[in-house]
Amino acid sequence: MRKNTFKFDQQYTYQIKVPGDILADASGWENVVFACLEVEFNTEICTSLICYFDQSGMHGFLRSLYAKGMPVILVRCVDHV
Repeated sequence: MRKNTFKFDQQYTYQIKVPGDILADASGWENVVFACLEVEFNTEICTSLICYFDQSGMHGFLRSLYAKGMPVILVRCVDHV
């Protein structure tokens, strides 16, 4: 059995996908985009946000998306093995 090595205070890179192109309607998204390392609109009609957070920061970021009425399609940790 593999031991869980996630730490609440350690930062990891997460991929978060939301529907639509948030860059096309940038009003009010400055803080969301600022928190991310990379923002990419792709052909699946969604925006992929690559962000670097600890657990607290990631939950706060997800709450900010929720407060703006943005559904979350995917949250995936991309740098933890």
